[in-house]
Amino acid sequence: MTTLPVYLRRDGTAPWFRARDPLGISSEIRVAWLAPRTGAIHWEYLSHQEVDGQGAMQRLARCHGARILQQPEAVAHPVPAFSRLAWARWRQQTRPATPMPFTRWRATSTSGSNEVSVGWFSVAETLALKQAARQRSVPLTALLLSALHDMVMTRLVEPGTTAGAWLFPVNLRGSVELADPEANNLSGFYLPLPAAADAALIHNAVRERLRAGDHWWLWHQGRWASLLPQACINYLYRHLLGRSSYLGSFSYLGEWWLDYRDSDIPPRTVMAICGPGSPNHPVANGILICNGALTLSLRLDPILGCDDAARDACLAAWQDNLLALLPASSRGPAGEQRRHLAPDDLLEAHA
Repeated sequence: MTTLPVYLRRDGTAPWFRARDPLGISSEIRVAWLAPRTGAIHWEYLSHQEVDGQGAMQRLARCHGARILQQPEAVAHPVPAFSRLAWARWRQQTRPATPMPFTRWRATSTSGSNEVSVGWFSVAETLALKQAARQRSVPLTALLLSALHDMVMTRLVEPGTTAGAWLFPVNLRGSVELADPEANNLSGFYLPLPAAADAALIHNAVRERLRAGDHWWLWHQGRWASLLPQACINYLYRHLLGRSSYLGSFSYLGEWWLDYRDSDIPPRTVMAICGPGSPNHPVANGILICNGALTLSLRLDPILGCDDAARDACLAAWQDNLLALLPASSRGPAGEQRRHLAPDDLLEAHA
């Protein structure tokens, strides 16, 4: 693990989320606790100015008295020097670069809903999805992003759009130590994809970006920029907001096992989480596996003009894309029928 100077151990992402405040753009992470018998949702709200997705999970477990039995493993990687990354990027200028597509949306508005839709899979379906990923020699994340990307390109972007780009966050815990372990300890890179992108293509593209250290390049940039006065960061954020249009940020939180005993959380409660999104990253989402069950969350920025029913339909289409990968014997109901089920109607009994 790299120990940074004290002035660089602070959260370098938080100032960029604070820059949203003057523009009225939310930094709110929403967490859903779904009652197992009814499917009723209790919402909790945290700010991305204070925590990232993994930090939100850790904070809520601590506040509710739940014990974390398993969470995504912190993997130590050496932090490459900024000069080394800059030299590598300069050398690559002689090669053809993949252009970063500018997304044009099917409909734009300022009156769309800003709520969150939540869906879930049974433990058996989750295991079957993992098996489907192994059969294709790809990680589960590639299947999840391929299904989400297909839904967005089919339903939300302007017809004829040939490509779109996602922000792909990378957890830096284990490589970089911050003063606050729950703070935004992450970076990422932009991942351009063609309109039709299967899991193998996504897996290879992500692996190539990680090998190139693109997430460290963005980390170095954000880290040094965060030393600027907040007013300068506000100006830079406002400038960048109008010059780019991406699909969204792909937010996969990994697999968690929580012990609810001695906590104020009822047994068998299903958990889901969703990031805030923004006008130039309008498809916000959240994906995690909690106690064996996969949950999906979807939040569309009001700029897309989608009401609650349209957003629910988008989530159902994302789920159906994943269910279509499973044999009939391993999947439950799809579409509208699934949306009306409570978790206990779908999930097998588990401790």
